[in-house]
Amino acid sequence: MITRLIPMGMMAFGAIKGADKLKKFLGSTQEVSVQYEIGAIVNVLELDYLSLQSFPEPGEFSTFLKSSMKSKVKTRDTSKDQWGNSYTLELKDGTAIVRSAGPDKVSGSSDDIVGIAKP
Repeated sequence: MITRLIPMGMMAFGAIKGADKLKKFLGSTQEVSVQYEIGAIVNVLELDYLSLQSFPEPGEFSTFLKSSMKSKVKTRDTSKDQWGNSYTLELKDGTAIVRSAGPDKVSGSSDDIVGIAKP
């Protein structure tokens, strides 16, 4: 009986370790995806600036993203990052700062993902 329980326990421990590795891997792919999206958002902001000579207002940023950014998944809200946080826009010194609060969902913390659009 004990000889059967030891391998089962080892398999369960391995599955838990594997789950942790999978969770870490999925977290890193979400971060890469958000970095890519922010890069695309910055590109759209800069192209839009060329024709309008202004960036959208921060209060209109969600609407801007929904109309300007397309997703392969039709039900995905393009104004939100992979963790469900709304992307934010800050206008400062003539630049547009795009921010994702990151996996901890707290804006202004060390895991935020940021892009800067320049006129």
